[in-house]
Amino acid sequence: MIKRATFVDGKKVPVNLNAHERMVRSAAMADACRSALQQKHLTPVAREMYEDSLLRHTQDWIRFKKQADQQAEK
Repeated sequence: MIKRATFVDGKKVPVNLNAHERMVRSAAMADACRSALQQKHLTPVAREMYEDSLLRHTQDWIRFKKQADQQAEK
């Protein structure tokens, strides 16, 4: 479960993210990986890492999109 932190009276309080927020976060992470892959000076190891991350975040986005659509139908 992905959580974000908020502050209440100066104390950190975890808040669960809903499917739509997780979908948006995955899309942003995939976009960051895509942008990093545009750089020409990446080492082969870094390029492979960004490609793997892009694939993982894209798959997460698809999964969260399905969850968000199911929640919207309810």
